[in-house]
Amino acid sequence: MAIDLELIKKNLRLSHSLEDELVLMYMEWAKDTVLSSVTTSRGIDTAYLETNMQYQKAVILLTSYYYENRLAIPDKKHTEMPYGVLDAIQKLRGNSKIHLEVADHEV
Repeated sequence: MAIDLELIKKNLRLSHSLEDELVLMYMEWAKDTVLSSVTTSRGIDTAYLETNMQYQKAVILLTSYYYENRLAIPDKKHTEMPYGVLDAIQKLRGNSKIHLEVADHEV
């Protein structure tokens, strides 16, 4: 399962396309935030990461969080980042499969 606009919209229960660009922007922010929270290494196996359920969970939940909390003065109580995002990031940090194999001469 790949993370795409339609999957995010299902999670948000959006049936219109008026805010597709906004949702896509939040999705890119979420991907960048999750990746930079997991590692600062440049040797990332993005193919593996994109199919990892913890990564997908974190990106979907964080994108939804950004969308639902986008107002300067929200109409509902502001909350911290969802626990599921933090949980997924912690699990990804311990996953050595996200790093590409680096040959000894490249180190």
